Amino acid sequence: MNAVAEPADLLLPPRPPVDDPLEQGRFTRWVSGDAGRRLGESTLQLGGMHCAACAGLIEQALASVDGVVDARVSAVAQRATVRWDPARTQPSALIDTIGKIKRVINPRLEVDGLLRTM
Repeated sequence: MNAVAEPADLLLPPRPPVDDPLEQGRFTRWVSGDAGRRLGESTLQLGGMHCAACAGLIEQALASVDGVVDARVSAVAQRATVRWDPARTQPSALIDTIGKIKRVINPRLEVDGLLRTM
């Protein structure tokens, strides 16, 4: 007898914690974009960034992520604010992108924590 696995029997890899909808509530608010499209607006606190040039490189890298609608990075506030389309990307992709660019600009740059959006 051949047993066929039901979808409920298949184990999916766990989603990164920052992609969990409950966790996203700590650092993401939901806004309306063009034509009423639902967008996430996430605020990430960055540590170790000290110049506007680094902020610009991170901003460009985030803007290149598929699904990112807008990215603003402040070296003074050490924060990145990113608007993204949840149908095309997730916060883990944003954090991964910052992780890749930090090796180029400053190995000590860290995503220290997630800020609650006001």
